[in-house]
Amino acid sequence: MYSVLLLFYIVYFYLLYLLVKLLTISFSFFKSKKVSNKIIYLELFGPPMAGYTARSRYWSDLLRAKGYESDVYWVITYEQYKQLMSKRHGLLLFQIKTLWKRVKQCWITRDAALIIVRRELLMYNDYGNLFLEKWMRCMHKSLIIDFDDDIAAAKHEGQKRRTLFSRLMLESHTKFTSSLAYYDACIYGTEYLYQQFSPRAVSATRHLILPTCVRDYAKPLKQYKGDNVIRIGWVGSSYNLRNIEAIFSQLETLYERTAFEFILICDKVTTIHTTFPLRFIKWSEDAEVENLLQIDIGLMPLFRNDTARGKAAFKLIQYMSLGIVSVASAVTINTDIIEDGANGYLVEDETKWVEVLDMVIRSRSQFAQIGEAAYSRISNTYTFDANEATYLSFIKQQLTGA
Repeated sequence: MYSVLLLFYIVYFYLLYLLVKLLTISFSFFKSKKVSNKIIYLELFGPPMAGYTARSRYWSDLLRAKGYESDVYWVITYEQYKQLMSKRHGLLLFQIKTLWKRVKQCWITRDAALIIVRRELLMYNDYGNLFLEKWMRCMHKSLIIDFDDDIAAAKHEGQKRRTLFSRLMLESHTKFTSSLAYYDACIYGTEYLYQQFSPRAVSATRHLILPTCVRDYAKPLKQYKGDNVIRIGWVGSSYNLRNIEAIFSQLETLYERTAFEFILICDKVTTIHTTFPLRFIKWSEDAEVENLLQIDIGLMPLFRNDTARGKAAFKLIQYMSLGIVSVASAVTINTDIIEDGANGYLVEDETKWVEVLDMVIRSRSQFAQIGEAAYSRISNTYTFDANEATYLSFIKQQLTGA
């Protein structure tokens, strides 16, 4: 069955590849008429993923409110993605489904004045020697790429072994880094990503550092009471569960010292056996704030590798925007956001979570003060309101060429 599906995929891929190559040649001679203020975002995952809701959808809605014609085209929902990947040949099925849909979406953007690609045009599928990027470059005079993770590190660029299949499929082993040459401007989620990738974006004439933002809730909503059992929590996708599970043994040691309840907010129900009480809450966009406010101490542990260093710290920003006391690994952007002991706490040594959390819990009388400082830090820098004027100016410059 797999051999038949693989053969179908190869034939299917090359048919679309040749179609796109022909379209690329035709667009090198013929340019579509552009709608002067039409802006299209190309996103991989649709609702309720944070990249869609907190980057593409919000900014597209804002542009529309400002008089632009704007929309977001996404390929697949996260639920559909999980369903596909749970199947026996899920990766191939995912590539077949997303490739055709993305080719169609690229075609219908031909009259847009500005295209903003979120992260990459295709996920997992690094085949075809950047054929979609080359097509989009021929079709449009203004392309922006927006990314908030170190995708090159996540893909282990330059470390893969070349195989007969990869050569047959024209696989690019530096796809993400090489794709930057086809964009006129880059939006980076963090200063770290700007430092890493701006020298490689040789064709880009404009650069913007734009954090993944949250709404300004006007004041910290979290109310701390000294007589309650401490609730420690984590929010995130099931894909990133390994980050929090890595410190569960330390949390079990902590529970031997002090009582607490652990709240796990996630998209997928998982069976996790722990010695400390664990309460699972299924993630919901509508109830996200309400659920987060049940947490007294929000955690953001990360492995110390290049992928983690490229993270945009969105969950940390979420905690702090609500005045929740946060404890995070001392990795890149986390150290930019948190002033240790003033608006949150940092863990310098990943074997010391017990010691740090024990100290934090014993300092619960300061939680309200820490929460106020956390809210102020986020409100001033990491909210949509704080970044609106800069973003609109950047988009206008890209449209006008000024």
